[in-house]
Amino acid sequence: MPYAYKSADLMAHAMVIDLTQHEDIELVSMGDLHSTDAHHDAAMVDSAIKWLGKAPNRYAVVPGDVFNTAIKGSVSLNLSEPGTPTVHGRHILADKLRVVKDRILGAIPGNHDDRQTRDAGEDSVDALCRELGIPYFASGEMFRRILVGAYKGSNKGPVIYNGYMTHGNAGGRLPGGKANSLLAMRNIVHNADFYLNGHGHTPLVVPDVAWRFDDKGNVREQKQMFISCGSSLKRAGYPVQKGYPPLARVWPTLTLHGDGHKHMTATVEH
Repeated sequence: MPYAYKSADLMAHAMVIDLTQHEDIELVSMGDLHSTDAHHDAAMVDSAIKWLGKAPNRYAVVPGDVFNTAIKGSVSLNLSEPGTPTVHGRHILADKLRVVKDRILGAIPGNHDDRQTRDAGEDSVDALCRELGIPYFASGEMFRRILVGAYKGSNKGPVIYNGYMTHGNAGGRLPGGKANSLLAMRNIVHNADFYLNGHGHTPLVVPDVAWRFDDKGNVREQKQMFISCGSSLKRAGYPVQKGYPPLARVWPTLTLHGDGHKHMTATVEH
């Protein structure tokens, strides 16, 4: 017989979040805050926090680049516009998020946050999340299994949504390359219901479908939603120097419905 290696088949474990008290939930991706940058839009964060507090079924995730962390050699380092020191910026952000800390379902680091961890051994996003009790995934990817509502008039239980989030690595000036990178997340986890990433600062919502075999050999269609979050970073400094275009400062909202069958709504209000 030819050589074959049988590897372990469990690669990760999704954290289950029971939100069955809600018939639907609204989930905003507060990514790419760059909260210590001199050009961070603090009012955008304040607006999102206010929005979260207006209804009990509103939640958030944070897909990385919480802090700017421009170290020596970083293209965004500008000593004439130093921004806020990371420790002070962490305290400011913690004070803001404290009122909605139970609404934040998880956070991951981004490439900016990783600079400090890699070069100084200090993870400021971890410190922020520990202070507030927010689930933190230092690996840079998050697997979520969210239970919403229930199938009314049946015994099938809640509607279950599986989601995958990572910071992303799509660069470039145009949204096409960023959309391609977003859809490529399906190469990591094939059958998630929704995918979230950041990094590109361009808010994108891409509905898609995949055909899949079930255990009986039937081919079924799975609806999937791909979302690239925006950023609360204004166009100034490095983007101006490099000639990058302005980007809409909005965070898309994903609604997971639990009212009888699995279906999702993604919106960008602008």
